[in-house]
Amino acid sequence: MKVLIQIILTLSLAFAAWKGFDVWKQYSDQKEQAAVEDSRAKISPTSLPGMDRELETVCDEAHKKGALGLRNFLAQYKGTAFLKDPRLAWIEIDYMLLVAVNDPAEARRIYSDLRQRIKPGSPVYPRLKSLEESFK
Repeated sequence: MKVLIQIILTLSLAFAAWKGFDVWKQYSDQKEQAAVEDSRAKISPTSLPGMDRELETVCDEAHKKGALGLRNFLAQYKGTAFLKDPRLAWIEIDYMLLVAVNDPAEARRIYSDLRQRIKPGSPVYPRLKSLEESFK
């Protein structure tokens, strides 16, 4: 009889620990999502460092032209001293979102590249993290 009671108690404790972990995981996910939404609301792409002011108008024109305009802009200025992270990453995310409709493989490739390059301390990281489920 003692053995049966010990088995029941052990199973009860294991079940309680499992449920406790589920509750903690949900709380942690909600807290992380709230932090991502807060930081996304605070960031303005024009306030990010990494792009010369002279390129602002060129970048705006590229945005107006859509995916093709951003692709040409990135091809011309990526890797130069005029365009660096975190602003480069922000523009690449914009391009990735535009191209995802017609070329999902290209969007996943860009996401993978950004995921390797952008670290959690970057101001662009919350935006990239929020897109994780779409581009895995």
